[in-house]
Amino acid sequence: MKNLIISILLLLSVLFTFSSCNKDDDETTPDAPLVNTWKVTSEVYSSCDDPSNNSNSTYSCSDTECFTFTFRKDNTVRLVLIFAGATFLDIEGTYTVSGDKVNICQFDLCQEMRYQITGNTLTLTGNDEDGCDFKYTLVK
Repeated sequence: MKNLIISILLLLSVLFTFSSCNKDDDETTPDAPLVNTWKVTSEVYSSCDDPSNNSNSTYSCSDTECFTFTFRKDNTVRLVLIFAGATFLDIEGTYTVSGDKVNICQFDLCQEMRYQITGNTLTLTGNDEDGCDFKYTLVK
């Protein structure tokens, strides 16, 4: 579970260290297939400027430990981390979809990621401020 907390902190650093949100004319309303609650099942950090930051972790979700993204129809997103039976993190933000990209904004900071949905699996990919490529896999 220590890896999960480190991973969550890395993801949060990705989400909180981007440039300000700017509305572009080509942004659209949320993509209906994205609207759902998704559970993080794996994360991969690769091609990092510092090779010690490369990692590959898998997770399962239970009543006492779970990390979820909930994308809602009203362009809001909620990230919740339950650890040791307690809510460790509960953050609200907004998102927009443009083509195969989702832009998640929290506290006026945004992170654009590519997304792909195959069946019940959501994949989010992008780059973080530490020079790493990241890939998160989530399931409904």
